Amino acid sequence: MAFWLCRPQKATFFQLVPHNRSETLRGWLALAAAWLFLSVMGLFDEIEPSLAALQAIKKLPSEEPIIVLSLLRFRHDLADGRADAAWQTYQSGIGPILHEYGARRVTHGIVALDLVGPAGQWDVVGAFWYPNPKVLWRFLSDERVLDLIKVRRKAADDVTMMILKDQTHSFADG
Repeated sequence: MAFWLCRPQKATFFQLVPHNRSETLRGWLALAAAWLFLSVMGLFDEIEPSLAALQAIKKLPSEEPIIVLSLLRFRHDLADGRADAAWQTYQSGIGPILHEYGARRVTHGIVALDLVGPAGQWDVVGAFWYPNPKVLWRFLSDERVLDLIKVRRKAADDVTMMILKDQTHSFADG
């Protein structure tokens, strides 16, 4: 039997070749234990930045402004409104903390129409300006932000975040 773990683009392939029922059971248990261990370690986590990604922030040019582009897909499996409530809590809490760090929301909105790419991939898109990567690092290390990320996890099924070099003024109409 072959199993794909995680998403295809970031998948780890496991091949189990059972010879009898007890080996099949041991194989399934080993697979479940590996999945649990790797998930707890954050290696399959796509909702929060990995440790490697956080460390990479420190390697960015230290004094240049950056923009964090955030794409989020809501958990549509929670029809009872828990995802909506969690998202509202996250939104109302994160804004004041952004302001404390000198960061700001550039834009934020609900996706109205997918022009290119898979339909329904993202529900919310936001762009956030930070004076420099050091500020982003401190922001992401703030206990209040970490607590709010746990709240966001209750609302989000998937999150993609990218750090962009701010080149807004390089356009002719800058």
